[in-house]
Amino acid sequence: MNDLMSVGLHRLWKRFAVGVAGVRQGQRVLDVAGGSADMSRLFLKNVGPSGQVVLTDINPKMIAAWRETF
Repeated sequence: MNDLMSVGLHRLWKRFAVGVAGVRQGQRVLDVAGGSADMSRLFLKNVGPSGQVVLTDINPKMIAAWRETF
């Protein structure tokens, strides 16, 4: 729905936000209200295999157990 409503612009904003956060290799990130994990996936690229990204959301249906590794 976000793609439709923003004509894809929300994806650029998410990438911008992750870039501005300045997260580096080995750091830890907490993605609060992460929903579909779009930003968590972007953060994973920045923290690398030695870092960690934890996603939380009040709606368990949004985060149905996903796990990505390098």
